[in-house]
Amino acid sequence: MKKKILAVLLVLAVFASLAAAEVAVLRARPNADFGFVEEEYTLVRESWRYVLKDGCIPVDSCEDGGGLTVLGIGQTNWEPRTPTLIFTTDRAIALTGVNYGGKYYEETKNIPFGTVERWENGEWTPAGDMGLEYAIVMLGGLPPFRSTDGPTEAPGSIGTSLRLYEPARYRVTLNYRTKEDEYTTGDELYHTVFEFTVPEATEKPYDLIGWHLYMNEKKKDGVSLGYYSGMMTLAVRSNDGTPLYCDKACNTVEMFEDGKWVPVPDTPDGNDAIEHLGGEDPALLEDTNRRYNTGLWSYTNNTYETEQISLRLPDTQHRYRVKLTFVENPDGTGKRHELTFAFRFEDEN
Repeated sequence: MKKKILAVLLVLAVFASLAAAEVAVLRARPNADFGFVEEEYTLVRESWRYVLKDGCIPVDSCEDGGGLTVLGIGQTNWEPRTPTLIFTTDRAIALTGVNYGGKYYEETKNIPFGTVERWENGEWTPAGDMGLEYAIVMLGGLPPFRSTDGPTEAPGSIGTSLRLYEPARYRVTLNYRTKEDEYTTGDELYHTVFEFTVPEATEKPYDLIGWHLYMNEKKKDGVSLGYYSGMMTLAVRSNDGTPLYCDKACNTVEMFEDGKWVPVPDTPDGNDAIEHLGGEDPALLEDTNRRYNTGLWSYTNNTYETEQISLRLPDTQHRYRVKLTFVENPDGTGKRHELTFAFRFEDEN
């Protein structure tokens, strides 16, 4: 009897060891604590710089009402939580809900260039206006609007105040008129309606919900300095409300060379490959507030946006990865989480 009991206990011990080993393996995988992180992203050339090819969330339905077609929701210019619309248009347009024919606009209220609805309980319900953060109220009483030239030969982008952290199905209506002059619109109001879905939270503690990354060749007086520089910002949603603080002393950038990942070297003119504190004195890393209490938590209390991280890379031929380490408390204590963001440059040959 005792032998049977010992045998059962031994089997249980073996299964427990295997389970623990499996958990350890899962935890050791890249981005074990972060959902929606692609294995590798791609940078493509856009005019004078390289930008991320893939948008945050695809648009799966678009009704073009007057020449403006929304292709997707892309990266933002600076803030990942406030993304851009990737679009094409057959004319120069002004995103605005008001008609401006050359006279001063005397209304004081903000007029959005778009409205947002959320699908709830089998119907569309209002979810706020779009564009108030980016619509510019011009001096002299001009109305708030965003304009773009056209027709577009390649997709363009316009910043918005869309929020991509609340899982739901959304419908956006863009209001716009033909742009006749710098501050003049046509009389007819057009509408383009598109829909997209913010996916439900994963089972992981955090989800990557937005990103911004651009790189361009560093030059001085038109002469290349022998490397590429740019900025990176990430937005992370906490699925259980637990905050994150980026440990800036642990941020690294690596490149894949000779079959392995190695640190990216300093630039020929002596700059670091990754900048921890925006060029400030490294001694400030000893200051807890400087080292950990960084970035921005949105007013929703569950979305974290890193401060801008400067990158300097030697070329566009290597694959690269940025590793960011986060902690749960602003003094550096608590559980640590590592996020790896890998990318490459699109082959232009």
